[in-house]
Amino acid sequence: MYDILKVNSNGEKHLEKIEDTSLSVEQYIEYMIRLNEANKDGNGSISLEEFIEAMGKTNFTNAEKNALWKSRGWKDKNNPYK
Repeated sequence: MYDILKVNSNGEKHLEKIEDTSLSVEQYIEYMIRLNEANKDGNGSISLEEFIEAMGKTNFTNAEKNALWKSRGWKDKNNPYK
């Protein structure tokens, strides 16, 4: 599990937790960079479309993408990585 301190657009701090992934620290950093790049509107919230775009720029396996999808709490029926 990784905990990372993030600050949203309102300046509020929170910890983001990623559990049940096989990501290395380097992959996790790449994940965070890709999400930040994909956040086109800059609101700090990642839409399904932004997430899918971000994952398309990684070399993560579908199993890793699936674990990251689930960590966001999104419905499995919309998960393109299962």
